[in-house]
Amino acid sequence: MVNNNQVGTTHNGGTANNGTLVSESQTQKRTLKEKQQSVGERRELRKEYRTLIQDVQASKNDLISPSSDGLLKTIKKTDQLYKNVHQAREAVLDSELLSLTSQYGLEQAQKFKVTLNSFDSIGFLTRIRDRLAKLSKDNDEDENENEDEDANPHDISTKGWDEFSKYFASHYSTLPVFDFMYGPINLEPPTEKKKAERKKNQKDDQPVGQVIRAENVTDTSQVETETTSSRVQCMKKYLEKKKSGIDFVDLVTDKHFSQTVENIFYFSFLLKDGHVRIKKENDLSIELTQPPEEKDYQSRDAIPSHAVVKLDYKTWEQFKGHSSQEFNMEHELNEFKKSQAQHSQAQQRPTKKSKH
Repeated sequence: MVNNNQVGTTHNGGTANNGTLVSESQTQKRTLKEKQQSVGERRELRKEYRTLIQDVQASKNDLISPSSDGLLKTIKKTDQLYKNVHQAREAVLDSELLSLTSQYGLEQAQKFKVTLNSFDSIGFLTRIRDRLAKLSKDNDEDENENEDEDANPHDISTKGWDEFSKYFASHYSTLPVFDFMYGPINLEPPTEKKKAERKKNQKDDQPVGQVIRAENVTDTSQVETETTSSRVQCMKKYLEKKKSGIDFVDLVTDKHFSQTVENIFYFSFLLKDGHVRIKKENDLSIELTQPPEEKDYQSRDAIPSHAVVKLDYKTWEQFKGHSSQEFNMEHELNEFKKSQAQHSQAQQRPTKKSKH
């Protein structure tokens, strides 16, 4: 007994499957059809693809509009062209067009507005009109059996409104509150009350209250400037008193970190103006100098320079361990103020004697 799938023998004497013969025949037909497609037909097919791609790129704004169906029409045209594609060169153009339409399709989908909470007012009014027209028509059928055929089916009668109000009245159980738009009917205009003048208990020649004068407020910026200047002079007087053998670390280091920073700030003014200088070769010792004049800067005998001093908490603790902390700004400042007060008093004494 012979199997139905064995329909013949091959050249080598074996049997062949029916599905294999069908696939081989389709491949042969496709190969024959590709050979029959001329060069001119392929050129014309590529031209149509390029023209369609250019049209799609030129009309991008219209195609990605949410209300446009241009992309669907373009895909249908592409399907018709693809039926004639048998070579890889034309298939490349087809894939390029497909990629372009896919990108435009994504942009069109992103422009769609999907809001579940939106309210269509026009559609709502249309449904109300249809409901009213239906209620009016049902109520008028008994009275107007010979109704004119040309009548508008959307005509609304008074009875339709009545039936419509009965339908909605069943959903409300509260009664409207009785009220007037402008208040009660019997409304008397308010009488203007005259303000009573306050009696004065004091006499006219006496002041009403105690006279208070504004306090004199001094400028804080000027006070800060004077404080800085006096502290710089105080440090200078201390250096002039010591004359030599003063170490930079011993001068600026204080038991408080903030005061150490301030001492370095005040010392920078003396260094900038040329009243002192630091010897780098002798463990940062300080010596007094004569400030240079303008001609010294012009002749380049004195060259101004700048330096940045970094001081953190850890370095300050090291300074405290190696410093004698001889300089105390608050103590020296009090001594400086006392000497200034004595000097000013000494200058005022001769003037007072001359007046007598």
